[in-house]
Amino acid sequence: MLIDVLMLILCLLGIYKGVKRGFVVAIFSIIALIVGLVVAFKTFEWVAIWLKAQTALTTRWLSFIAFLLVLIAVIIVIHLLANVLQHTLEMLWMGMLNKVLGAALYVFMYVSIGAIIIFYATQLPILNSRVRESSKTLGFIQAYVPALLHKAASVVPFLENSLQRLQSVW
Repeated sequence: MLIDVLMLILCLLGIYKGVKRGFVVAIFSIIALIVGLVVAFKTFEWVAIWLKAQTALTTRWLSFIAFLLVLIAVIIVIHLLANVLQHTLEMLWMGMLNKVLGAALYVFMYVSIGAIIIFYATQLPILNSRVRESSKTLGFIQAYVPALLHKAASVVPFLENSLQRLQSVW
């Protein structure tokens, strides 16, 4: 049930954000997610080594935290660039289509990010078995994430090895 509520909240946030921000920012957000994942997969091991030297976190958590930190940093930078472009284009393209397409893309992005995080969280001792068993959407997540990552790996081939490295660390 907790996972289901989280996924519903992500859908609602995606709709709200898409209607508010529009299609242009949504496109750049998708680009930010893809670039963020690429950079995170390429650098999470180095960042984990640096974090280990700076903190007292365990090795198991360092890779997860490093991956998230890199992903979030890249998304923020690209999002800032998207805002500049959105404000520039705002006068040229406003309307319902911009908002509807933006909502659809944000829902896709939020659900994908949430599903990836939940997918890997089920492999760590974060979610107990009761939470997993009570979820109606976990089955979807467990089928969707590997398919999404496989599709991403077919577009960006190095992701396949990165996914295997990431799973072996976690």
